[in-house]
Order: sequence, then C-alpha cells, then structure tokens
Amino acid sequence: MRTKIIGNKKIFAIEYYIDIDRNDLLGSCRIWVEKKYIGSMDDKVSISILYDALNRVKEFNYNNEGIVDFKNSEMLFDLLSNNEIGDFALLGFPENFDDFEIRVFKSSGFVYFLWKLGSEPFFTYPNLLTDQLYNAKIDLDCYLTTLHEFKTKLDEV
Repeated sequence: MRTKIIGNKKIFAIEYYIDIDRNDLLGSCRIWVEKKYIGSMDDKVSISILYDALNRVKEFNYNNEGIVDFKNSEMLFDLLSNNEIGDFALLGFPENFDDFEIRVFKSSGFVYFLWKLGSEPFFTYPNLLTDQLYNAKIDLDCYLTTLHEFKTKLDEV
C-alpha cells in the first residue's frame, strides 16, 4: 500500500490510497490538521465520501466572531455538538473516522477544526489521547487548494 499525501501535514493535508476502482473509489484515508491525524488508515471506505464531507465545510459559515475563540474550545465544541449555533455536525465523514467526534466550520477566511478521540476507539492512535479536545485554525485558501488538488487526483483515477 503506497499512500499519497495532498497538502502539508503541518497545516492541512489529506492522506489516502486507492485500493479498488469500481463504481466508487475504495481505499483508505485520513486528514492531517497541524501535525495530528484524524481517521484510520486501517479501514477501507469510499474515498469520495471524505471529499464530499470536506467539501460541505464551505456551506457552514459562522459569522459570530466572539465565539470563535479556542480559549473556550470546550464550550464551543459543546455548542456545536448540540446544534445551538448551527448544524455543523452533519458532515458525514467515512466510517474510518467513527472513533472521532469532529466539528468543522468556516468563519472569516479560516476553517476551524475541533475534534476528540472517543473514550473507546476501535483503532489505535498512538499520538492522540482519548477525550482530549484538539483544535486548529486553517487558512481557507490553503484548505480549498488542498481540497481542489484532492478532487483533481480523484478525477484522474
């Protein structure tokens, strides 16, 4: 299995491999956000589901600058989880992301990620702590460029 990486793992990247090409692209994938990965490469899924989920982030624009503050990231995560400030939870990541709780939205030229590894993950993630909330702020142009490159690669298969 030879994985491909689109983007920069230090900022935002998509790692994937395509195993089978039928009506859908099967393989495995995970995303990298500020040197931390989300998702497992140990499970085969539809790669196009990841693209669709990441592409939907463009729809979730949050305009209240006061609450986009990672000093209160637990509160923000809870608000997003309870749909109190919008429906940000329904991105539909593939099954190999099921060990994670992920909230993603965009605001003022950035994409915000908040995620945590669940308390009883199915797969092993040696560099992540369970129930630890992680967060990252990614430049929207960087995010969209990586996403566009990923889509281009998928279209070439």
